[in-house]
Amino acid sequence: MQAKIGNSFVKTIKVQEKSYEIWDSDLKGFLVVVYPSGKITYYCSFYRPQNKKRTRLLIGTTEFLTPAQARDRAKEILADVIKGVDPAEKTKTITIPALEDFLNNEYGPWVSENRKSGGMTLKRIKFCFGFVAKVPLNEITVGPIEKWCSERLKNGISKLTLNRDLTVLKAALAKAIEWNIIQTHPLAKLKLFRVDVKNRIRYLNDDEEKRLRKALEQREAEINELRKKQLKRESYFDHLKPMVLLCLNTGLRRGEIFKLRFVDINFSQKVLTVISQNAKSGLARHIPLNKEAYSILSEWCDQANDRSGLVFPSETGNAFCTVKTSWNNILKVAQIENFHFHDLRHTFASKLVMAGVDLPYK
Repeated sequence: MQAKIGNSFVKTIKVQEKSYEIWDSDLKGFLVVVYPSGKITYYCSFYRPQNKKRTRLLIGTTEFLTPAQARDRAKEILADVIKGVDPAEKTKTITIPALEDFLNNEYGPWVSENRKSGGMTLKRIKFCFGFVAKVPLNEITVGPIEKWCSERLKNGISKLTLNRDLTVLKAALAKAIEWNIIQTHPLAKLKLFRVDVKNRIRYLNDDEEKRLRKALEQREAEINELRKKQLKRESYFDHLKPMVLLCLNTGLRRGEIFKLRFVDINFSQKVLTVISQNAKSGLARHIPLNKEAYSILSEWCDQANDRSGLVFPSETGNAFCTVKTSWNNILKVAQIENFHFHDLRHTFASKLVMAGVDLPYK
């Protein structure tokens, strides 16, 4: 069977009882094999003068490579054949980097430059999968990862969180395939956990919000006590309280508040702008500031040492990647369970709905 192997065509491929091949009509030697399991794999077929036989070199699966990426790889293989280079032998001689080296030298710089949450993604992989940091990419196996997952589940980590951890690792390894560092995905058979999150809508009730605000005040008082000899009392001693209260009053996402800059706030018109580069949708939006939100930003601005950059810079001066530790501690003090930082956005949305505003906040 022959066809132009592209995105549209791949979506129409039907699984049959037996494996079958589809050869590309444009690029000779490029093909896919469709297996009864539903797996679709790209190959490149070429003639090897060394043994006077045709050889197929595995490129990858449709799960991790687009047809265009696989086609480019097939062109590289066929170009090597024309040059007299044996692609099969060339693949054997490539030194496969360890995960740690790949993250530091290749993937880290790329993801930090090309993804909004690249820095957070990189930290997540290093923090979660340090136990395979020294393992070459092609030798990372499913077994140790599944064992790690089991231990995390026993320690109370949710399946949703584990899925996020696994997804960033699998995405990094998929990039290694795209860059021809490895030929197959070592975790292709590792499945994510089934999690039903469609019906989860969590927001603070009035009593929980009161406890949260009280816990934030208590945290401020404790910081004040620790710093009373070094810091004169101002509106806020720490970033967490204004961050949380601002989210409650504007519905900002965590990443949006981390990247918020003073130039994005129009104090005269009492409007905050989420610029397109920081918005999940890629579209800028303008948020009116209510009385509390305006007061929070005004007081925080008055005590800021630098009003030319981030509204909430970390100690290093860069944008925060996470406030997980301080946030979890606040929830414990407030005795609030099963509540995520993103649920502050849900709380804001619920107040809008109760006020008669029908907006699709998620």
